[in-house]
Amino acid sequence: MPGALVETGVRLAYRGQHTAMLVACAALQKIARRVALGGQPAVDRGQLRALQRRFRALLARDLANVEAGLYPRELLFDMPLGAYARALPSLARDVPRMVARMRRGDWRDLPDLRAEVRRRARPDPTSTLARTRRCTFAICQTIRRER
Repeated sequence: MPGALVETGVRLAYRGQHTAMLVACAALQKIARRVALGGQPAVDRGQLRALQRRFRALLARDLANVEAGLYPRELLFDMPLGAYARALPSLARDVPRMVARMRRGDWRDLPDLRAEVRRRARPDPTSTLARTRRCTFAICQTIRRER
């Protein structure tokens, strides 16, 4: 019985932590929208209920993953605040562009990352991997010629 109480306590604490973060983020977004756009769009009640259901399902899945041993229970409460704090300057620099995009209603204005993906798919010619591939290719060519 005490184990069940601890598990119930962990579940309640986890849900409480994430619900508190959700409320804080929603309030911050509401303020940001009011400042940036002069208001906020009306939210369809059905969409809001669906979003709430998905949020609860996500938390339940996290807890089920811990119960299944996919990751330790301590990670439920791991908050990388340092990483978030280091990302804040980048976010602050991006805010004017986000506000302009919101005002234009241009939610599709995202960077085209296809060129970056293609660039990263090709190894650097000076990398160990590229040198190894060239060496392997040369060895294979030599073996073929000797046959």
